[in-house]
Amino acid sequence: MRRHIPTAFFVLLAFSACQPLPTSTRNGDVRDVLISDRPGTVVVEVHVGEEIRWTNKQEGPVRIVFMDRISDQISCRRNFCGYFTGGAEAFLKPNQSASLCFRDSGTVRYSVMMQSALSKEHVSRQGLLQIEGPPRYPALLQESTNPWGIP
Repeated sequence: MRRHIPTAFFVLLAFSACQPLPTSTRNGDVRDVLISDRPGTVVVEVHVGEEIRWTNKQEGPVRIVFMDRISDQISCRRNFCGYFTGGAEAFLKPNQSASLCFRDSGTVRYSVMMQSALSKEHVSRQGLLQIEGPPRYPALLQESTNPWGIP
């Protein structure tokens, strides 16, 4: 009987590793932005604290650049650099991703630089983040004068 306990533990561990990871941050949902060869400006609307994740779906590398000073607006970052310039920049190989969270509302512009699949020339696509205030959840924001339910 004792011999089956380690086996059962490893089976349980394997099943738990196969479960999907949560798609939300502490403050909100993850907004996925897929970088492809589609023309046009990408507009992403998010709330303060939500994570914006860019994923490179191109065959070649891409570069995401925020030219404006945003370092004091960022509450989380993954695979972005640019701490000293105040902006942010990410270099992504195919199928790699990078993400940011913002703590303040406002509009933020960025550029995605890549090589065109058709002409093999370098192109730049513009992006726009519209960051709104935190989402409102009335049931969660109500204060209770008696949190334990004691009469």
